[in-house]
Amino acid sequence: MFDIGFWELAMIGIVALLVIGPERLPKVARVGGFWLGKARGYVSSVKQELSKELEMEELKQSMLAENPIEEVNQLTEALHDEVRQASESLRRARGKLQDSDDLYGLGKNRPVNKGD
Repeated sequence: MFDIGFWELAMIGIVALLVIGPERLPKVARVGGFWLGKARGYVSSVKQELSKELEMEELKQSMLAENPIEEVNQLTEALHDEVRQASESLRRARGKLQDSDDLYGLGKNRPVNKGD
């Protein structure tokens, strides 16, 4: 986070010792450490919240990109096409059967035998 080396820390310590004094320096260091820990915890919690929000946003975007309603509509249209093709095939087969019945005299005008 901060690019502070050993010599920078030593200089800060010497200045703090001169400004604050040797009696109050341990207490100030303790309070400073406490607040630094609080700040780190706060930054960590913000990072976690942002990570969760980004993950939720990615999931939302992926769900919107998949668009399940569109997939269902495509499948429904494909099924309708299959049913139309099967229906047309059955109509043609029925027409062929009627033509063959008419050809052999088995059509609608055929005499009915009492034994049939």
